[in-house]
Amino acid sequence: MYEQPALIKSTGCFEKGFPFFVSRDYIDGYVSMHQHDFVELEYTVSGRGSERVNGLSHPLEPGNLTVLFPWDCHDLRARPDAPLCFLKINLDMELFMVNTSPLYRLRSIPFGGLGRRPYVQAEPDGRGELLALFESLETEFGEALPHKETLFYIKTAEILLLYDRLRAGTGYVEPAGQEDIGRVAEYVHQNYSKPLTGEETARRFRLGEEEMNRRLKGHTGLTFDELLADARVRNACARLIYHTVPVTQIGKETGFATEDVFFKTFKRIKGMSPANYRKKYKQLEHNLFSPEDMDARVVYYLHGHYGEDITLKDLARRFHYNESYLSQIIKGQTGQSFTELLGEIRVFHAAARLLTSEASVAQIGYESGFQSNETFLRAFKKHYGCPPSAYREKQAESAINTDG
Repeated sequence: MYEQPALIKSTGCFEKGFPFFVSRDYIDGYVSMHQHDFVELEYTVSGRGSERVNGLSHPLEPGNLTVLFPWDCHDLRARPDAPLCFLKINLDMELFMVNTSPLYRLRSIPFGGLGRRPYVQAEPDGRGELLALFESLETEFGEALPHKETLFYIKTAEILLLYDRLRAGTGYVEPAGQEDIGRVAEYVHQNYSKPLTGEETARRFRLGEEEMNRRLKGHTGLTFDELLADARVRNACARLIYHTVPVTQIGKETGFATEDVFFKTFKRIKGMSPANYRKKYKQLEHNLFSPEDMDARVVYYLHGHYGEDITLKDLARRFHYNESYLSQIIKGQTGQSFTELLGEIRVFHAAARLLTSEASVAQIGYESGFQSNETFLRAFKKHYGCPPSAYREKQAESAINTDG
């Protein structure tokens, strides 16, 4: 049977009017599977152990930084000879969803993609900077000093930026035998504005270029060059609608080498020039409130209700939007249709259930919102490149190696 993770609520966690909480926690055994209704930044100060996030295990040692959102569940285990010490910063999820919040500009961290790693391991020479940020906020939290909240926003943003840059893979090479074609696609989406090549990317993930293209094709339906062009055009679309900078500048910012390449690639994929696309969809800017706000709130809502029979019509009614208009907002902001976005979220949660539950594959698919086993198997394989049963077996073997 599936064991529902315990839910830790923020009630009594945040002081009135202050959306942050800091603690130093010690663990000398096992903390069972749980999740929070807030965001948690968890930095390992000392000790050794392991952590499972959504069923995937990784080692814990000094310098590990895990960032957990309300849709993530995790458990923790300390080694008997090396108790764990953490510094934790908890913050209100709403800070990423309101455009008056200083953290609103970092909303791509929670909402930019479900396949991203929830943790990073800082190198020894980079741990001092992270530890100093956490310790300064620990000290600040216990004081009543002027501009306390402003300082929390600044330093929390700095921690999140360091986390996101480390996670983006600067200088990171996948360990031999651990390559995951989903991470190749993730890497492309995170670095589309850079001058990427198939040869360099294949080498980074220790794959042959031909093998990488074959596996990408099976995983995404696109080769490396096609995936890169698609990611660049998707991001160009959002900028054309919501930014006012010249079309040629958007081409440069999204990684196209020349204006001519940008125009030809854009027209091939979208069926019209960038200028005509902007003219057609610019009207989306004018409505009740910012479409950027809507993107985050829709994703957050779907994470909480993915197992239900949700339709675009239901969602539009809930958020007081025209159904067609909401569909265009979702497409413009995420590059996915409503159906694709909901399917990705359902698969994400199903993958976690596969690793934290003994329920059958068919039951997990049904409880994750899929109406048939065939639909679930097809959607899962599209995102993870293998059937749910093979994913469960593979990750179970990986967890044994990590815990050992």
